[in-house]
Amino acid sequence: MMVVKKLKVLLILLAVAVLVGIFVTYFSQKAYPKLASPPTDVIISLYVNQTGVYYYESRIESLFTTAFKVSIDYFSNELKLLTMKNETITRFFPYMWEVDVKSDGNVSYGFYIVAPHRTGNYTIYLRLLLSSWIFSHEYRQTICVKVLAPQPPQKIEPLKITLDKQFYFQGEYIVITIKNNLNESILFANTAYELHFEIFNGTSWVRFKDVPGKPETVSLDPGESVTVRDKLDDLTGRPFPPGRYRVGTKDVYANFEVSRPTT
Repeated sequence: MMVVKKLKVLLILLAVAVLVGIFVTYFSQKAYPKLASPPTDVIISLYVNQTGVYYYESRIESLFTTAFKVSIDYFSNELKLLTMKNETITRFFPYMWEVDVKSDGNVSYGFYIVAPHRTGNYTIYLRLLLSSWIFSHEYRQTICVKVLAPQPPQKIEPLKITLDKQFYFQGEYIVITIKNNLNESILFANTAYELHFEIFNGTSWVRFKDVPGKPETVSLDPGESVTVRDKLDDLTGRPFPPGRYRVGTKDVYANFEVSRPTT
């Protein structure tokens, strides 16, 4: 009888221990503060001397009131960091500050990043610290700042010249479209818009034929397009020899090729 009683007591104690263990495990998981959107390593691209901003927000999940701190453990000497109030962040590490936690558990913070005058890859190391009663949680994050050289401004051609096709047979007609890309009118000295053909002789482009036009001043308004049609014959009526050509005006050209008709 005593053995049975002892066995019952042991079973009850074992059940209690299991329940306590389950409760402690569940409670610990819920009690440890954590971020709903954990930070991840990021790459930020900036041009030299450009100022960018890093911004982060998330919600804290915790059973208790939680304090949230941000620590900048290191950043490259060439970088300059500023608070959102434009105050300089010094390189005395760790540089730490506490962030207010809103009533709904949301937190957010950010800082400005001023790129140096030299291209390269630079680094910022961060820690996010959450503390709640006897529980705490830490996140680490690396920000890579890629500093690039600015792209040169794209050259805007005053004119755009397009053709109805790129390959022609001897004696065919070619259709040339000219469009004004500027915000002002462009003047031409003849009604053919000063169009002319050039042939490639193996080393350079050589003027081959001027498109016939009356010697009258004509203009092309901003955004306006005009189409000119001409036969691929020279001024004596002979067809263009097979080869590489270009047609253009005012130093803007479109390339094409001429070949013998197939028999």
